[in-house]
Amino acid sequence: MPHNLTLSLDELRCALADGSCTARGLVEASLTRITAVNDPEHPVFLAVYAEQALALAEQIDAARAAGDPLPPFAGIPFAVKDLFDVAGEVTTAGSKILRDAPPAQQNAAVVQRLIDAGMILIGKTNMSEFAFTGLGLNPHHGTPPAWGTSGDTACAPGGSSSGAAVSIAAGMVPVSLGTDTAGSCRIPAAWNGVIGYKPTQHSVPGDGAFPLSPLLDVPGPFTRRVACCYQIYQLMAGKQPSPLTAKDINTLKLAVPTSIAMSKLEPQVEEAFKRTLTTLKAAGATIEEIEVPEFELAGEIFSTAPLAAYDAWQLHRERLSTSRELFDPFVAMRVTGGQNISSDIQNANIAKREKAIASYHQRIASYDALIMPTTATAAPPLAPLQYDMELFAKTNGLALRNTALSNFVDGCAISLPCHTADEPALGFSLCHAKGEDQKLFEAALAVERSITQAH
Repeated sequence: MPHNLTLSLDELRCALADGSCTARGLVEASLTRITAVNDPEHPVFLAVYAEQALALAEQIDAARAAGDPLPPFAGIPFAVKDLFDVAGEVTTAGSKILRDAPPAQQNAAVVQRLIDAGMILIGKTNMSEFAFTGLGLNPHHGTPPAWGTSGDTACAPGGSSSGAAVSIAAGMVPVSLGTDTAGSCRIPAAWNGVIGYKPTQHSVPGDGAFPLSPLLDVPGPFTRRVACCYQIYQLMAGKQPSPLTAKDINTLKLAVPTSIAMSKLEPQVEEAFKRTLTTLKAAGATIEEIEVPEFELAGEIFSTAPLAAYDAWQLHRERLSTSRELFDPFVAMRVTGGQNISSDIQNANIAKREKAIASYHQRIASYDALIMPTTATAAPPLAPLQYDMELFAKTNGLALRNTALSNFVDGCAISLPCHTADEPALGFSLCHAKGEDQKLFEAALAVERSITQAH
């Protein structure tokens, strides 16, 4: 038990405090697990900071033994997506083209906040190049398959925060950080059976994270439990961690959005989602179907002039003109898709988005959360996606469809597992409006407890 990295953060803190485990023991357990699982040809971790992590762990253990005051999470390991700056390290954002960039001068803001809370950085995790696909493939480093899949049956891990999700599912670390522009925390969370959170943008700082779309990007955490996710979100937001109180399931009011979010669902996704709704109704929750026209507007804009594509083209067009051969061809294809989006079109769509953010907030104000499948499909087979650009584009678009809705309305959203032991990993999402992160977490904890009790 003591050095089990699948324990909750509170359990780990208690074990550290009573001496039944040590910071060094936790770091060693993490490094051992990484060594056992990390396939160099399909890596979860792109960089591991073993020496630094062990040295810091020993300092923490010595301070604890001496009775010195320590930060609240001192000694607990964590990992970060490769687009977060780590002082002294090159931030490559999963690419080839940035390998010779200057090292970062300081840690990204959210990375520093976890370090200030006493957590120990273990390393950087794999990702889609420049965070611009929802499937998680990376031809430069190799793609880590979705946890529990391998060989001929390997499935896409979800992206762009692929390694961040797999590192949690595989028990390598108890906490990892990713980013979410159109689903990059929630898609890999769903396909790896863990919890991923997209905060309200600007409730946590994005300083020191390589951008994709400043309009939409936001850092978010991965964990195994809602309460742990809440604690890390608080740290990322610069708040003092506090206990999370669950909403009473008998007063919980959830809304299922009709149309776009519920269309083209794979049978196994539809079945798992219906089972989840049945469980929550039996536990006492009220569930209603509602129309959400803001989601329909989002679907129209994403299918014609995606907001992130415009930003990505502005960011990468010079690199593409001089070094296209260094890009992942699938990413280059997506970035190039932004070249025909004019600033007038982008500004018009931003104005529509601002109105949608306000109307969406009013529309769901009386609900504790919206609930819907995180993705329309389970993790797709990996091999065909690596060679078929048309299949890749179609699969990627469907993977991003549901999650991108919350980014469009600047909402907050969390993906929780909803599969049984004999099913592929699947997730459902609870979503709320801008600034309602606290309300959403209280609902998510109640939902998690009800589903756990039912199983």
